[in-house]
Amino acid sequence: MPEVLTKEQKSIANKAKFDGWKICRVLGEGGQGVVWEVRRTPRNQAPPRALKASFATDPAAQERFRREARLLESDESGYVVKLIESGLEWEERVPGLPEFAYFVMEKGKPLDKLLENVRDPRERLAIFQEACLALHHLHDRQPPTVHRDLKPSNFLMAEEPRRVVLADLGIAYEEGNETLTEVLEVVGSRFFRAPEVLTGERGTIASDVYSMGRMLEWILTEKVPQHLEPVRVASGDTYSEVAATALNAVMIRAAAHPAAERFGSVEELIEALPRLHLDVAPAPPDQPEATGTTPSATLLSAEEVMERLGQASPNDSRLLRDVRAQVRSEYTSALTEWRETLKDGAPLERQAPHDRALDVVRIGAPSLALALATAVFHDARFDMARAVEDLMTVPGWPEAGSSMVIESPQTLVFVLHHLVGAAMLEEREILRAVQIARTRVRVSRAGAGEIWHTEELTWAPSLLGKGSEDAWRFLVGLEAELPWLKRLFPVEGDYTVGLYAYNATLSLMELVKRSESMPSEAPHQSLINIPPHHVLAERRQRERAYARTFADREAWRKVAVEQGADPATVRAAWPAWKTMLIHNVSSSRPERFIRPGFDLGELG
Repeated sequence: MPEVLTKEQKSIANKAKFDGWKICRVLGEGGQGVVWEVRRTPRNQAPPRALKASFATDPAAQERFRREARLLESDESGYVVKLIESGLEWEERVPGLPEFAYFVMEKGKPLDKLLENVRDPRERLAIFQEACLALHHLHDRQPPTVHRDLKPSNFLMAEEPRRVVLADLGIAYEEGNETLTEVLEVVGSRFFRAPEVLTGERGTIASDVYSMGRMLEWILTEKVPQHLEPVRVASGDTYSEVAATALNAVMIRAAAHPAAERFGSVEELIEALPRLHLDVAPAPPDQPEATGTTPSATLLSAEEVMERLGQASPNDSRLLRDVRAQVRSEYTSALTEWRETLKDGAPLERQAPHDRALDVVRIGAPSLALALATAVFHDARFDMARAVEDLMTVPGWPEAGSSMVIESPQTLVFVLHHLVGAAMLEEREILRAVQIARTRVRVSRAGAGEIWHTEELTWAPSLLGKGSEDAWRFLVGLEAELPWLKRLFPVEGDYTVGLYAYNATLSLMELVKRSESMPSEAPHQSLINIPPHHVLAERRQRERAYARTFADREAWRKVAVEQGADPATVRAAWPAWKTMLIHNVSSSRPERFIRPGFDLGELG
């Protein structure tokens, strides 16, 4: 394939600037375009992006490029690479280069590069399942969209948040679009493409299912397919006989010929995978092999997760990766089930958001245990960001049209970050608790599906509004639902104290953020954003919670410095903040926050 740009033109493009972007380096090159890594100019804090430039002169190729950009722009699900900006007219943008159009996307690492360093078969299978979920979303669009060029390099591991997304939709086909130019005879990847496509047919959902079957072959064998018939994986050191047999059956059926013998959808392929993820390694000699016939035979319980992680040392990353890979597929399946439930409509309208959140906690209890235990052993900020984004970007929100549907994942986010933050304080890791609270997530406007803005978890209670009271009651009562939570609080031995301490820490963070303006604010002119649930505590519990926050000057200093504030300024703002707090809880409904007989002077 001839190169798009000459050596001289590549030299011109290197470090060139146009439309507010600076070219950093080449990420990839195709028949009619180049993908560059770019940064904003003047340089700001935004991460590097990927800019796809098309130098095509053929009108049909130009229209395919525009259609790809429009498809990316219309999809805000989080399963397709996110479009940042576009310039879809072919113009001279860099002197010395041919005219080109472009669009800018979030940058990710292709799976073929990513998995070079992923040896754990469970983790590889979990990533494959995420890829299947991304494709399932594409097929579930209206009208359904067929990718037609699936291969490892067209799936990316994005970082904001960390997730698998689909890319390179240049020849994607929306069913019912009869104006699409047939280009498959010259575009695509031979060994990942269905036989019917190779012989000139347009391609269907079944063709994409075939490609995922060959992707599974690549995942299992770590070799690019070289023949029309898939190469079966053998049992041995990596896969037990039961796992190898079951995985081969999924692979063979997905890549069957004729197409009618394949899975009817990617969703069916996904359903065949979860129970297999947990039985990939051979059973120890003194244990019988799992049958793999039912999910319940292999799923880890929360107690098992906690027991295994309780035996790990802080540096035992192998065991943590092992358990994470086992739980990950179950968590993904739980989220899929929950998302499907959200689409049903009527039953959910009669169910409060915190009740729906509890359903997810029950389904994903092992994953919740893993998230919390990982927080204790390691820095969980990135895991938290991923878990939160999974919940905050639920596909189907626009169709739901209900603020309760929007609030439900926010309720679950409220629960997750409070539990992890409380676990951090139990370990006397106040900075890590602050870092958890400062994890930034995308927020959707209540009652609609569009992304509104990004926000720190610190402010999740205020985003919930009235729902925060229900969420807090649900959170406090969660220990009765999930008794294993007690195992995360062995130091003080009190789950509730940990929650109150974290809530007080959030209050302290709000004080830090507003410390410079607070002395000049009149109590009646400003509202406290973080509901002070910590004043609900009995005196003994409250004193123990405050010992970790307000009564610890070192904690004050750490929180202030972490947020870029002057500790002296924060301490000076304390009297005004306390007055404001007392005013707000007194002028609203004190019974919401304050136990009967509570003396506001006790806040001193």
